[in-house]
Amino acid sequence: MADELMKRLEKTIQEFNGEVVLMLGKLEKLEEERLKEAAIAAKPSKEQQETETESKGEFAEMSEFEKRLEKMERKKEEEDRAEKEDDSAEKPKKK
Repeated sequence: MADELMKRLEKTIQEFNGEVVLMLGKLEKLEEERLKEAAIAAKPSKEQQETETESKGEFAEMSEFEKRLEKMERKKEEEDRAEKEDDSAEKPKKK
């Protein structure tokens, strides 16, 4: 009876070990595939590179455009202030 129990226990352990080895093999394959996909996703395609280059150019142009707008706005504000000062200087104060 003890011999039969030992045979069954050994058989169960062998089956378990076999299943664990299979699962680990599948896990390794999945990990390798995941790493390959991650490497492909991290590497930008030619289209992405072209788009990024174009957007950088647009931002550079936009910032230059924004700078000109800022200068124009400042100039207009200064002119408005100067006009207000001139108007206040021309009006006599009432007593």
